[in-house]
Amino acid sequence: MISKIVKRYYEITIARERIELPAVVFCSPDCSSTLMVSGHGRSRKKRHCMVLQDNWRGITKGAIRRLARRAGVKRISHLIYEETRAVLKVFLEDLIRDAVIYCEHVRRKTVTAMDVVYALKRRGYTIYGFGG
Repeated sequence: MISKIVKRYYEITIARERIELPAVVFCSPDCSSTLMVSGHGRSRKKRHCMVLQDNWRGITKGAIRRLARRAGVKRISHLIYEETRAVLKVFLEDLIRDAVIYCEHVRRKTVTAMDVVYALKRRGYTIYGFGG
């Protein structure tokens, strides 16, 4: 029985061994994962949900700076980093979409290196060293 809702925290009274123990259930913002805390200590998570965070932060400033140095750039504005991540995200989404289309055409569930090579070739980028 839910007695009160305050900012995703639910206080529940549960009957355990004929004793009413207060319990608190912590929910994630989308309520896909819950954690129950009762009078006898913490219990395990009831449901698991993989929450994808902003993984584009993995493309670090240093990596973008090294790419720019290889291209011959001397000085980089601080606005370039976010713009580069956005352009890279669009490029990779389109490339992966094409590679998955090649994979689905032959009714496979695993994307191979050749699928990526063909997707790159379709977009006008010929890459050597991976077959084909």
